[in-house]
Amino acid sequence: MKMLIQNESFKRMILFIPLLFFVSPLFAYNLYLSDKVKTVDTKINLNQIVRVHGKDAGDIGKTILFSSLQKPYYLSAVELHTKLNPSPEKIYGKGVWIFPKAQTFTSSKLQNILEKQMKEMYGKSKILDELDIQVQKDTVIALPSSDFILKYQLSKRIQNWKLGKRVISLDLYPKGTSKKRVFYRFQIPIVIHQWIQAAIANKDLFIGQRISEDDFSWERRSIFDESIRYASFNLNKRRVMTSVSKGQVLTNSNVQPIPSVFRGQKVRLVYQKGSLVFRFIAVAMSPGDIGENISIKIIFLDGRQSLPRKARILSEKEVELIDKEYLSGN
Repeated sequence: MKMLIQNESFKRMILFIPLLFFVSPLFAYNLYLSDKVKTVDTKINLNQIVRVHGKDAGDIGKTILFSSLQKPYYLSAVELHTKLNPSPEKIYGKGVWIFPKAQTFTSSKLQNILEKQMKEMYGKSKILDELDIQVQKDTVIALPSSDFILKYQLSKRIQNWKLGKRVISLDLYPKGTSKKRVFYRFQIPIVIHQWIQAAIANKDLFIGQRISEDDFSWERRSIFDESIRYASFNLNKRRVMTSVSKGQVLTNSNVQPIPSVFRGQKVRLVYQKGSLVFRFIAVAMSPGDIGENISIKIIFLDGRQSLPRKARILSEKEVELIDKEYLSGN
C-alpha cells in the first residue's frame, strides 16, 4: 500500500515539473520610464526611450515603436504595454514624453522668435530701439516638426539688459500642456550691442592734428563694449591724441578737447574793486574752457608771483579774478 502511495506521489511530481517550466516566461524583463526623452531621429525603438532590465530580454529593445514620429508624443505605460510582444513583467513609471528630432532651427528663426517676443513684452520702449540683440550666428537646435511652443525667459525690465555676450533660456512646451512645467530648456547664446551716433573718421588723422568738420561724419553704429567712451561732443574743438585710420570710430582716447586756455599760458587778469578796474598779467596753472574756473598766479611788475588764485575764463586771452583777497604782498 505504501509503495502504491509513493508511486502516485512520484508520478504527480513528474507531471508538475514541466508545468514549472511552462509557467515561467520565456522573456522576463522590466521597463523603467524616464519623464521625457529627446531622440536623435524620427524612427523610435524601445531602447531610445526606456531602460530595459532583465537577463532574458532578448532583442526586445530593438522593437520599433514609431516608424516616423514627427510631433511631441506622450506614450503612456498602458499604451506601451500593448505595443510589446512579449509584454514586460512590470513597467515602472506612468508614461514618457517623446520629442523627436524632425527639424532644426537656425539662428535666423531663433532671432525672429526673440524679436517678436521682445516687442510683445517691452512694447515701444525707447531702450529697445537703442539695443541691438542678436542670436549668435552659428546657433542651431533640434526640434519636432510641429505641435510645440517656444518661449524665451526674458527679464521683466529691459533696463536689466547688459552689453556683451550673454546666454538666455529658451523653453519648449508641447501644445496643450501647462507652461508652468518646462519640458526642455535650451541655452541660446546672444550678443547685445547698443546703437549710438558715432563719429567716423573720413580720412587718416595724425597725432596733434586739430579736427575740422571735414575730418569726420556721424553714423548710426552698433557698439559692444560699455567700457569704451565714444566721442559724442563738439569735435571741432578737439585734437587727435592717437593716430586714427579712415573709417575708425572716434573715442575719448583718440581725441582731446582743445582748451580755451592752456596750462602755462599767459593771460590778462581783470580785477574790479568798486569803480576801479585793475589789469594784471597772470599765468594759468590749469587748462579750461570759457566760463570754467581755473587756477592762476598773478605776475607782478617786479617779477614776483602770487599764491594760486581762482579765476573765471572770459575769453582765450582774458580771465576774471573771483578770489577777492587783497592782492598786494602775495
